[in-house]
Amino acid sequence: MRLAVTAAMLALFAISCAEATPGDQDLPAPATSEAATETASAASSPATTTTLSAVEEPTTPLFSGQAGDSWYRAWAELDIETLAGFFADGAIVNGTLFDNAMREAVARHPDPIGWSETFEDCIYRTSRYATCDAAWTSAVHSPAGLEVPVHRSVYFDDDGLISLYRDDVQLEAIIEFEVAIAEWLAEYHPEIRPIDWEGDGYESYAESVSGVLAVVDEFVAWSNEYPPAEPVVDDPVLSGTVDGVDVYNATDEQISMVAWAIRRFAASGLEPPPVTHVTFPPTVACERGFSGMSFHSATSGHIEVCATAEALAAASGAAPLTARRTILHELGHLWTAARTDQDVRRMFMDHLGLEAWTGVDWGDSGSEMAAEILMWGLMDEPVGVRVPGASCPDRATAFELLTGMPPQMRSC
Repeated sequence: MRLAVTAAMLALFAISCAEATPGDQDLPAPATSEAATETASAASSPATTTTLSAVEEPTTPLFSGQAGDSWYRAWAELDIETLAGFFADGAIVNGTLFDNAMREAVARHPDPIGWSETFEDCIYRTSRYATCDAAWTSAVHSPAGLEVPVHRSVYFDDDGLISLYRDDVQLEAIIEFEVAIAEWLAEYHPEIRPIDWEGDGYESYAESVSGVLAVVDEFVAWSNEYPPAEPVVDDPVLSGTVDGVDVYNATDEQISMVAWAIRRFAASGLEPPPVTHVTFPPTVACERGFSGMSFHSATSGHIEVCATAEALAAASGAAPLTARRTILHELGHLWTAARTDQDVRRMFMDHLGLEAWTGVDWGDSGSEMAAEILMWGLMDEPVGVRVPGASCPDRATAFELLTGMPPQMRSC
């Protein structure tokens, strides 16, 4: 779901920024992935295969239906009376009372910087607690390719009213940008002030935003850092086909590893994963430092495996264990997307104490843990598994819940 939300909804963010300039902001640590594997939301196949548009995992808004319409409209129009109907008496919004937060929002409405929320995906962890991942951008930061990652925590009282609403934002990239454009303004446009976040009032803030908006495109054109450059790689080259699966950029050793991985499913009595092709480096995912990545719809997909030809050539006998782990894990994403339904996924997550299939940290993701369990159950030698707190019997049961059969290669 893509949300078109006006500046009023992001006025609360402007409040938090107004109290922290690049010199004095106490920032959270940047989020990092626990593993260099993840499922991508969309991609294109090489030209020699059928183009696949992967289905984006569905997102969940904080409120849906009529309540959702009222909620988002009230933020867009800064309808304080309607918003108040969602909050309990004495509710805390980003560290201040609801009434205080609304006064601050009104003072900056309309916000000339044009904040907008471009994404929201929420998980109701209990009936009284939800978390959301969101992203914000603005008319100043969007030309530079920047968004603000947001982790939202929302607590409800017994009546379903919000008692605490908190947005934890990651401002590192925004602050780096503010510093860079301030230095550029001082040299090339000394007549224009940087954005006056602390402010001498709304008029001073609006004037500074107007000045920066007038030259932000010029700054981006001048800069070598904005927008952040996408890795550029050559088009993949078809190297061979294994069991109907095209393999790109591959040596004989890499093609053999693909054959081994696909046949591990049959050896365990499972249908093969619906993979159309496998691509080895160079790929964009590999250039970004991932060890692998999967791209899939509900019925098929393809994967990238970042095991280099040199690494496989240096191995004696079988491919390195890390490479085999990666390819089984990524194929596991395709297998679970096509071969499991919501009921199976729910039983799997309940068994491992997981709350969500996607949209959470790697170790809390049902999708990632399912791919990891499949890797463990399919591997033809003992291997460690990154499933927190799961004993061997737990893993075996999880494998059977996913596949309908016990792991053939594992005994506990």
